[in-house]
Amino acid sequence: MQVDDVLPPLFFVRLPQANPRDPLRAAAIDVIENEIRTLPGRPNTKLGGANHQLDANSMRWLKNRMLVGMGSTHPGFGCVKGTPSIAAVVASCDEEFMLYPASLGLQEHGNEANDQMMIERLNEYLKHMKSLPERVVVFCGGVSDDQFKHVLTHELPEIKAAFRSFKGYSPKLTIAICGKRHRTHFYPMRPEQADKTSNTKAGTLVDRGVTAVYNFDFFLQAHAGQQGTVRVTHYTVIFDENRFSVDDIQQGAHNASYLWAPATKSVRLVPPAYAAERARQRARLYLHDILPPFPGSKESIVGPGCP
Repeated sequence: MQVDDVLPPLFFVRLPQANPRDPLRAAAIDVIENEIRTLPGRPNTKLGGANHQLDANSMRWLKNRMLVGMGSTHPGFGCVKGTPSIAAVVASCDEEFMLYPASLGLQEHGNEANDQMMIERLNEYLKHMKSLPERVVVFCGGVSDDQFKHVLTHELPEIKAAFRSFKGYSPKLTIAICGKRHRTHFYPMRPEQADKTSNTKAGTLVDRGVTAVYNFDFFLQAHAGQQGTVRVTHYTVIFDENRFSVDDIQQGAHNASYLWAPATKSVRLVPPAYAAERARQRARLYLHDILPPFPGSKESIVGPGCP
């Protein structure tokens, strides 16, 4: 087959001027413009490129570190009896922290990850970076407060077992839980503390007053609200061999929120946790026949008779 040496036609999009008197129309144009800006970056990262990066000072805490995201989706009401949980483990493997290849696996209900998937991620890091990371920071999503002990008694030993599979390898490990399902909201107390949507500004941090007495936790709003009341992420550090200071982990999580490749702004979750969430959602579609889609999702609209 011969390919003609003819350049494909270029399509130009001309957007109407935003009308400040019509906030819904202006918001819709912002969404379209954002899609146009981010579209070229999606295939770029899939091909191994880097869309953007932080300055050297903001990247300093990430030196010789591997960021890991873990999460799982569990069977619920309407699932076939005996349906397993699907676990996803992603990990960075480049200096820009843009690439997060994933490992997927079926597990018994209630488990989050296993040592084999962690071994796969370490081998991928070794392949790209030619050495193993000196420090590993794990962000777990979808873990409720009463499951912290389960992570420490079940998942932590499996992560350590994955480290021991490499001769003489024992990196310093930190595990942080990323909580999204909570009812905690924050509101600006003065006009100068609010953004254009009347929400608190991106970068808002709360680590006292409403946090736990004995836990190492904080609430971080790394992103700017687009519509409605903005929701913050609740981070809880449950295991820390790196001995991060409060400022290091808080500022580090905020800085990392700007490294989500498909976005031109900061996102709500740190990228490894975000990537793990996307991976497990994709894995759920592979078992569509026994794992019904989430209510309200696009897949839930498709009926049995649809292609």
